[in-house]
Amino acid sequence: MRGMHAFLREHFTRLRQEPGEDLVSRLVSLPDDEALTDRELHAIVLLLLGAGFETTMNLLGNGVVLLDAHREQWDALRAAPSGWDGAVEEILRHDSPVQITGRTATTGSTLAGHDVTPGSRVTVLLGAANRDPDVFDDPVRFDVGRANARDHLAFSAGIHYCLGAGLARLEGVLGLRALSERFPALRVSGRPVRRDLKTLRGFEHLPVTLR
Repeated sequence: MRGMHAFLREHFTRLRQEPGEDLVSRLVSLPDDEALTDRELHAIVLLLLGAGFETTMNLLGNGVVLLDAHREQWDALRAAPSGWDGAVEEILRHDSPVQITGRTATTGSTLAGHDVTPGSRVTVLLGAANRDPDVFDDPVRFDVGRANARDHLAFSAGIHYCLGAGLARLEGVLGLRALSERFPALRVSGRPVRRDLKTLRGFEHLPVTLR
């Protein structure tokens, strides 16, 4: 994180001197009455990187591993590509790219028999919620044809619903479909290595053979 912040400081300086047409150039060049502080710039750009790249990368990697382990479902998707939308929802449900999130209670309430006081933090285990047997039949089973797969909470919900959900879904569908059509013999080879993180669920190394 220290290295990333150091890089961003230098990057912002470069963009102020030689702005491009990208989003970050626009952010660092806002007029005085709209200008962001350095802290705000760092927070926004790191959020864009984490939410716009890390999560989608994990979605694609998790999808490849799940589909490789269920070849009959991958073959069925190649035969009927209209099923990719539902397949991506099931990947998001079964192996959520974001496993944990947190909220701060603004008012007191009772949740599952426990009193939640104002100001207290509540940790939400999204990965567990997405395998709730009261919502999903046989929740451990991976099924690209699951009728209610979209009821998952991988993108959170309510006022905190992910702004990039539509883009992430599109990237997942296009990316995985393109891989399956371009490399129909793609297989996971060797032993994938999970990243040592609690919040994000993805792979550090995911070796595959294409042919």
